[in-house]
Amino acid sequence: MALPEGLLVFRSKPDSLVGLDIGSTSVKLMELSKRDGRLTLESCGIEPVPPRAAPETHARASGTHISDAEGVGEAIKRLARRTRPGTRRAAVAIGGTAALTKVIEMDASLSDEEMESEIALQASDHLPYPAEAAAIDFEVLHLSERDPTRVEVLFAACRRDDAELLEDAVELGGLKARVLDIEAFALARAFELLQPDFGSHAAIFDIGASSTTLSVLNGDKLVHTREQASGGRMLTEEIQRHHGISATESARVTTRVEPPDEPIFSQFRNGLLDQMARALQFFYSANPSGRVDQVYLAGGVAAVPNLSGHAARVLGVPVAVADPFGGMTVPASTDTPDLAENAPAFMLACGLALRAFEP
Repeated sequence: MALPEGLLVFRSKPDSLVGLDIGSTSVKLMELSKRDGRLTLESCGIEPVPPRAAPETHARASGTHISDAEGVGEAIKRLARRTRPGTRRAAVAIGGTAALTKVIEMDASLSDEEMESEIALQASDHLPYPAEAAAIDFEVLHLSERDPTRVEVLFAACRRDDAELLEDAVELGGLKARVLDIEAFALARAFELLQPDFGSHAAIFDIGASSTTLSVLNGDKLVHTREQASGGRMLTEEIQRHHGISATESARVTTRVEPPDEPIFSQFRNGLLDQMARALQFFYSANPSGRVDQVYLAGGVAAVPNLSGHAARVLGVPVAVADPFGGMTVPASTDTPDLAENAPAFMLACGLALRAFEP
């Protein structure tokens, strides 16, 4: 089965890329360069998408699904016009249950071409939908500990129509989708900027509009990921109704009002923290010897005042708000307060932009 040209999780990528995070409420873009080993922020920005143009829908079991490619494309076009990235090539991501990954074993003597042919033949054994409907990629990891004549291979797949909808929206926005990544992998890549030398389990909760994803890493290895149907949309919608303001104004309020002054915040926070605690407990149950020593919060809701402090008390571990810009060189013309306020929302876009520097 031929892989969709340019939409590859693991294969070679262009020399320059922008990270483009297409979410259910906004599109985020980030462009990075590297000088003398230090990352420099070249451009970044956020643009809202039309309501329900890219809804997160668990009923469809496919993460964020683009239902209005033209509306999302127009948002990308506005964002690109405003941020003026130096390249039109973009890395995008697919996540949730839309992305399927699995480690399989194969004969170590096979070439990449032979592995691709073999995986295409065996794809139906690993997929919950017809193999002809899938976009597939793979990466050789290492020799099997069980049998040195075999290698462990990371198999990745998604529905071809989901990949094509992403590609269409990006092209309508004037960019070219050159890499399709998996959200959990991209977040893990950005995670290394926060704590590059961690040697124990660390976790990141990425709080989206309708879902929250827990990713756990041991060193630089992603060992666990789990998505739950709890996100920030219910908070912004409740604030919108309570104050009679627009959705954009409501999103700003969530990061600027002290939770103790708003019962709405308390109710949302308690429900979210309960979901987070259950997600961590699920990881502990499946990994009795694994203990998380540090938690980071990502996504727009992560900037809610005092959320990290409450989370630390509930989860029983140190909790910090993710800031991918912390170790970067930032242009003097950048609106620093605005960048700091939105920093946790850029984690996925950052991880995608970092694809440009992988060997």
